[in-house]
Amino acid sequence: MWINLASINKIGGRLHFSSAIFQACCVDVTIIPYLTKNINISLGCYGCRDSTDIADDERLVGIPFEKLEEVIASLKALSQKAMSEARQKKIYNLSIGAKD
Repeated sequence: MWINLASINKIGGRLHFSSAIFQACCVDVTIIPYLTKNINISLGCYGCRDSTDIADDERLVGIPFEKLEEVIASLKALSQKAMSEARQKKIYNLSIGAKD
């Protein structure tokens, strides 16, 4: 989530992903980012899940080289406040009656 947010942190907008799911992970995170110059994600395809140790809750992301520095800079900026605040889950904890 944070990598994808970092990719649009300065420009805003919506993200669009392309995946075929079935034996497409390599294309999803290499070829598509290379050709489109946009970040793309993969849920992990059948072949990937069969031949690697990717966990059920893990995803893959392809970042075009041209955007890597921008994404890293945005991640650093987001880590200063947004990431730590979101991870505190203040609203969730309030909704379940948790104490500080």
